[in-house]
Amino acid sequence: SKIPAEKTILEIVPIQDLRQVTITWPIVFSSKEERELYRLNKPDYFVASLLGHEGAGSLLSYLKEKRWANALGASDNADLADFGTFEVTVELTTLGLNAIDDVCEAIFSYIQMMKTTPIPNYVFDENLQLDELEWRFTTKGSASNYVQSLVTAMDKFPP
Repeated sequence: SKIPAEKTILEIVPIQDLRQVTITWPIVFSSKEERELYRLNKPDYFVASLLGHEGAGSLLSYLKEKRWANALGASDNADLADFGTFEVTVELTTLGLNAIDDVCEAIFSYIQMMKTTPIPNYVFDENLQLDELEWRFTTKGSASNYVQSLVTAMDKFPP
């Protein structure tokens, strides 16, 4: 099995019709410098982009082909002083809920493939272009929210 041996499974009975699986990894930093380097390089951004890709050859296309999933999202979640978390959430079909171990194995297999295969340069270029477009066409928000985001960023990123 591709699923790590040590795992904690928390099963929750939802109050609405909801079928999903979320896998969460802690990202622990050994120093303030390591944390700053992580924030500047944003490796989670690229990993989330690759895991969340929806085109041909993607994890989601494989899960949809198997009729196990309708949607998939990947992103960083908690952003605390000494650690963060990274999550992959899959919205499951009824078949996917019944094949949850296979869905989790597919996620870990895809991550293993990402670790052993170099990331093509076009992935970095596409993300850069998307960021530039988002910055260029961002909607104007309230001044107080903008100031608050700047103050938060000043605390997170070195001058």
